Amino acid sequence: MANEITVFRPLLAGLDLTGTVVTFDALHSRTAHARFLVEDKKAHYIAVIKGNQPLLHRQLKQMPWRDVPLLDKTRATAHGRDEIRRAKTATVARGLDFPHAAQAVQIVRRRRTISTDRVTLQRVYAATDLAAHQADAPEIAHHVREHWGIENKIHHVRDTTFTEDAYAHRDRTPGHGHAAQPGHRRPPPHRLRQHRRRPAQTQPRRHPTPDDPRHHLIRSDRSPQRRRPPG
Repeated sequence: MANEITVFRPLLAGLDLTGTVVTFDALHSRTAHARFLVEDKKAHYIAVIKGNQPLLHRQLKQMPWRDVPLLDKTRATAHGRDEIRRAKTATVARGLDFPHAAQAVQIVRRRRTISTDRVTLQRVYAATDLAAHQADAPEIAHHVREHWGIENKIHHVRDTTFTEDAYAHRDRTPGHGHAAQPGHRRPPPHRLRQHRRRPAQTQPRRHPTPDDPRHHLIRSDRSPQRRRPPG
């Protein structure tokens, strides 16, 4: 039986992804997928790393993020929540345990539920093959926000507006029929709402160079300098 992981490559195989930045959540943050995108499709990736990659997640989490300046901060209010996002990126001198990874990413999300005033804090880590001169913190954060926007633009519309989850719980169709029925029951979300394009930049973005003070270099925990005994 096919699942999201096994259809990743077949779904993208016929597409021209040269120079494209592909974002995916932790489910697809697998070494084979990263190699496929960079080596076969000549694309770039931003991979969210969570507990299903425990060693890499720990490596990212233990980096000295306090020493990395904050270079991107955004705020948005939607669906009854006020959310502030802070993003940091850094080049890792000794590399990450992920194919072609060039930068480590930390995004802190502070979310406040307006009706209850309840505040939650979430730290999300990611790896990308984009080097600092190719994408800085604001640009990487923008790609991640666009990825998270799928939940608001598509999933939220289906689940909340059209109560699709309620229908799914009542479906008892054998085989794959239950997965196909939502598309027949409701019109595609892109026909129900108009997507707004990001305004074109009037000035070209200047990415940090290795000697630019905005470019930050940190060493991973696998660095020999960290293993050297004191004295």
